[in-house]
Amino acid sequence: MSRKAHPKDRELFGPRCLPHRPLTVPTEANLSMRIQVTAKHMDLTPAIQQYAEQKAGKLPRYYDGVQSITVVIEKPMHDHVEVEIRADVEKHTDFVAKADGQDVYECIDLAIDKVHRQLSDFKERLKNPKH
Repeated sequence: MSRKAHPKDRELFGPRCLPHRPLTVPTEANLSMRIQVTAKHMDLTPAIQQYAEQKAGKLPRYYDGVQSITVVIEKPMHDHVEVEIRADVEKHTDFVAKADGQDVYECIDLAIDKVHRQLSDFKERLKNPKH
């Protein structure tokens, strides 16, 4: 099923490069997943918040049933950081991953890797159920 070419398409894509479907740019209105980043016992800098949101925003690639992601960054001691990522998904209870260490960015990466593995494993179980 092809769509009717709009005159602006020729300006944007040239005469031979018409898209098969209209291009959509992700906006706040058509995103169904929400990401919440919070910090306990420390200040949440914009750089840390942006980094956590960027990394967590990639998780729906591994399972598209992700509804929301909560990232909690806690600093209970002077040189110690704990990161907890909670992914709320359809058809399952929340996936939770924790990581601790001295570097905030490293802990975020470790926790994201754990949630990524959990989501990938869950998706595989849905695709290939046991008999």
